[in-house]
Amino acid sequence: MKRNCIAGTIVGILLLFFSVPLGELYGGAYCLFSGIMEQERYIMLSQSAITGIQMIGGIIALLCGMVYILHIVHGKSSE
Repeated sequence: MKRNCIAGTIVGILLLFFSVPLGELYGGAYCLFSGIMEQERYIMLSQSAITGIQMIGGIIALLCGMVYILHIVHGKSSE
């Protein structure tokens, strides 16, 4: 259980760190597949992808980190 919590926290933090490149990659891929796009629409699409990735990463990191801390505080060790 501890390893899963630590791995989840690390994945969440990595999503937070790499949200901007991932969002720009998403916007670029969308533009590549859909053809020519206005600059404002590209920026809006990339920004919404960045925000979504940041929210998902933050939620994962927060939940897994809290579960890990609760296991430490209550002394419940499954390993």
